[in-house]
Amino acid sequence: NNRVILRGAPNIAKDLEEVVLSAQQDEFFRKNRHANFGELGEAIQKLLNDYQKHTASHDPSKLNSIEDMQRFMEKFPELRSQSHNVSKHVAIMGELARLVDICSLMDVSQFEQELACADDHSAHMKELMEKLGSPSVKIPDKLRLGMLYALRYEDSGDVNLVKTAMARGGVSEDMIELVDTILRYGGSKARGPGLYGERSKDLMTKMTKSILTSVQG
Repeated sequence: NNRVILRGAPNIAKDLEEVVLSAQQDEFFRKNRHANFGELGEAIQKLLNDYQKHTASHDPSKLNSIEDMQRFMEKFPELRSQSHNVSKHVAIMGELARLVDICSLMDVSQFEQELACADDHSAHMKELMEKLGSPSVKIPDKLRLGMLYALRYEDSGDVNLVKTAMARGGVSEDMIELVDTILRYGGSKARGPGLYGERSKDLMTKMTKSILTSVQG
């Protein structure tokens, strides 16, 4: 129903405890709903700056005539609506930033990328153990890190040790079983070659031999 519940978040005004995000009615949301966290922060800053410039041009203290007052009152509903919309998006962004900070999401996402893109078992195992033991890293993130480790180091790492550390870190047994499930469906024996570079050299060698055989007749 497009509703965002902010009730219980720190420093949230009463009228912002439950807000609506609609792409049909909210231009800012429509333009930025697919933005990443950094892009969203920049867009919020621009929204706030534009609002401040707009309200500065309608300063009640600068009303010097009846005509000025009439124009201000005509604009007042629009200004009030705009004020609520800006406050809504600033409040949502503030809560997102708070959650990113307390859940260590920047740190977690960086490590996820390292697990996906780099091959450094010693460093990865050390950092993974730290993350799995950290109270600031949430359970779904611990599960995801364990699964990424298992996919990369299925044959060369210690998946059982990681599953034990996941259990100590609060990951439930049924969630830990998903590590084995993902290996059955996406492990080295189930997927095609080349995801992490495995067998890619052998594949290239076979392709080269096949081409040379074809050329030589």
